[in-house]
Amino acid sequence: NEFTPYLLDAIAAVVVGGTSLFGGRGGIPNTIVGLLVLGVLWLAALALLCHQRSLVWQDSLSLWDDVLARHPDVAVARLNRGVARFEVGDLAGARADLDEAVRLWPQTAVVWAHRGSLRAQQGELREALADLDHALTLAPDTASFHSNRGRLRESAGDRAGAREDYDRATALRPDFGLAWYNRAGLHFSESRPELAVADAEKAVALLPGFVEARLLLAQALLALGRTQDSCPHLAEASRLGSSAA
Repeated sequence: NEFTPYLLDAIAAVVVGGTSLFGGRGGIPNTIVGLLVLGVLWLAALALLCHQRSLVWQDSLSLWDDVLARHPDVAVARLNRGVARFEVGDLAGARADLDEAVRLWPQTAVVWAHRGSLRAQQGELREALADLDHALTLAPDTASFHSNRGRLRESAGDRAGAREDYDRATALRPDFGLAWYNRAGLHFSESRPELAVADAEKAVALLPGFVEARLLLAQALLALGRTQDSCPHLAEASRLGSSAA
């Protein structure tokens, strides 16, 4: 911590300063007064340091740039900057950071999962699946990892594997709306609209503002000939889409 030396100096100054303020007469009362006076000065100095740092940390990306400039081998900083770079579309920078995070922190499942998501975005489906597989060996009961691997397996044409992952994700976390949505999409693509409706209804109940879930539910209802039931979901999806635009 860059403030630690200042803090240690301040503690020493409290004792010495408390005595100096009273002409060299020590004792607990004088030290307490010194604490109050020098504490105010220390807080002012700390506030200035924090203000200077806030000028550097304009967003999460600049924050992690600053941390890594001083501590390049901090794995969590590599991970977080990789995620920040991914969010702003810097896939090459994100890949460099996530590769380094995996090297520094190989026992941590989330770094493998994030790199898997990035690799999928870069079109490296087989490598992405390998990263998610490894993440799940490290954290086998993480619902989001199962849901994400299910999407990758579905993209690779492995419907049975995708269904297995979605089933596991919804069993681990019944409140995980995205997993219900993913499984509903799989059911719909397999021409099983009844199952798609059941799962999409759960997704909508858990994520009422998720436009894609509303549209999927409406499609599945239309496939069953339930036009009247689909209309409210189509209307709500349109309203949500307009609000987001």
